[in-house]
Formats: sequence, structure tokens, C-alpha cells
Amino acid sequence: MLLPTLFVACLFRIVRPRPISPWKETPFDPLNFGGQHRVTSNPSATATFNFTGVAIYFYSPLWPFQVNTAISIDGQSPIFVDLTDYTQTPFVVDGPETVASDVVWDATGLDNKEHTLVVSVALGQQHAVVDGLVP
Repeated sequence: MLLPTLFVACLFRIVRPRPISPWKETPFDPLNFGGQHRVTSNPSATATFNFTGVAIYFYSPLWPFQVNTAISIDGQSPIFVDLTDYTQTPFVVDGPETVASDVVWDATGLDNKEHTLVVSVALGQQHAVVDGLVP
């Protein structure tokens, strides 16, 4: 079942993003998972999600400029997830999503126990995005 970030809080025991204010909810766009996503440009902001299961899937749209996110699971080193739409040339500086939300990262084969997933701004980058998570 696919659910937008608005409903993810009902499925996960979510630790509120810290600091709270830097995570902004975007206006409705049908290319987003459930119509909206959250974004931050604060390098110290994190969003933490706790879930139980053997897999987790991270959904996001793509943008025609450099956008990326760092994802860490169970305290491991963060993984850089590129959210750039390379089919759009020339690249623009800013703008709306150009590719609909789909799975851009996953962790499978996990032990069936509680896990912690942390989303943050990748080192030296400008943004982090949370669009959709499905365990």
C-alpha cells in the first residue's frame, strides 16, 4: 500500500524532525507521493522513522537540478541518494519536479526487528527530501 508522508506518521513511530521548523511541506503536486513532500536545507536537520520489518522503500520525485538526500539505517553511514532528473537539459537552477515519485532507494533483507531510518542533508549538499516511505 502506498501512503503519502501525511499518513506515514500513522504507520511509524516517528521521532519529530529536529529541529522541527526547517522541514517545510510543499504545495500539492501530483508528481509527489500522495501529493506533497517535505524538504529542508538546514544541514543539521534530521527526520527519524522507526519501523519493524524486513524491508523499507524510499519514494521520491526527481528534479531538473541537483537535489539529493542522505539516508542512514540502524546507525550505519549515510547513503547518498541522487534525486536529479538527468533527462532534462539544460539543467535549471530551480523549479518543480519533472519525474513522478517512485522508489529511489531501498533496504531489503533486513532482520525482522525494529529499525531506525534517518533522513538528512548529505554532507556538502543543500537539501534533504522526505516524500514517501513504505515498509
